[in-house]
Amino acid sequence: MAKQEISTSNQNALGALREDLGRMAPQFKYALPAHIPVERFMRVVMTAVQNNPTLLRTTRQSFFNACMRCAQDGLLPDGREAVIVPFDAESASSETASYMPMIGGWRKKVRNSGLLRDWNVQVVQEGDAFEYELGDRPFIHHKPAATGGRTRPVLFAYSIATYPDGTLSREVMNIDQIRDIQKLSKAKRGPWSNPVFFPEMCRKTVAKLHAKQLPMSTDLDTLLRRDDELYDFAAAKAARPDGKPPPSVTAALDAFGSMGEEDASAEPSQQDSARTDDPRAGDTGGGSEDQPQPTSTAQADSPSDPLQAAYERGRQARGAKVMRKAVPPEYRAEERAAEAEAWLRGWDETEKTLV
Repeated sequence: MAKQEISTSNQNALGALREDLGRMAPQFKYALPAHIPVERFMRVVMTAVQNNPTLLRTTRQSFFNACMRCAQDGLLPDGREAVIVPFDAESASSETASYMPMIGGWRKKVRNSGLLRDWNVQVVQEGDAFEYELGDRPFIHHKPAATGGRTRPVLFAYSIATYPDGTLSREVMNIDQIRDIQKLSKAKRGPWSNPVFFPEMCRKTVAKLHAKQLPMSTDLDTLLRRDDELYDFAAAKAARPDGKPPPSVTAALDAFGSMGEEDASAEPSQQDSARTDDPRAGDTGGGSEDQPQPTSTAQADSPSDPLQAAYERGRQARGAKVMRKAVPPEYRAEERAAEAEAWLRGWDETEKTLV
């Protein structure tokens, strides 16, 4: 009897939600790309709610905000391209709805952009045969187990991107590295704690790290950062030498991108040497804010031309074997983009003189 009452309550709530969505149709239509009819989008949204009735307990405003973000990105919340999930940061009585692009949505955007031919992201679960190697001849070999459920423990996650010319780029993270990112999640109950969603979160984590090496357009970069609000970066504050929280989950992942697995236990001087030998040291993506920058003569003398000062700092950084991706944090602000370019130019020209 109680079960029937709950079902009736859900039906009433679904009817009210359908009416509210109908009133939102003009806004969704304006946000959606031309190839996605608003009627299709709303049908997929309602199907998502029917498959996950917990969404009916989320605040209506957060639910509509999640739907609008999904429409703006041109994705469908069908569980493949994107999902709308309950997100509880405080208690069971204060749930909000959160929009999360999925790997399928990222791959769709990447393929449509033409920047990559393909982007394959997978997890390695207990029982799978897995072998990989970095260095001059990197490879990844993964043979999934013939039996076993989808909730088997995850051991690794990896990403393989194929450029238009057929060149491959790879990234691998082990479960310990992935757990470090999971610890930043603000949710007491969320996708990280769901055994069905957990492998997808692992895929997204390694994909975000790999994206630091891959060509990304502005809209793709925005899509990758959609999850940032779900993480508590203040929790990572104590772990940072400068006492500042990372500005985004992408910045938190930079620490993995700027040093290898064996570098974490090395002395500072050994870490610098290891980073210089990393085949990814020439990447143009944003680098770790934690990597120390050398103090240049131009910086100390405070020259009147900030571009010249940035150029000299770039030369000093390359001479000190600082990675190209480790652009000084103060140059990453949008209004100082010219200085960032000058820093990179100094780094590149110094590299030519050292070869």
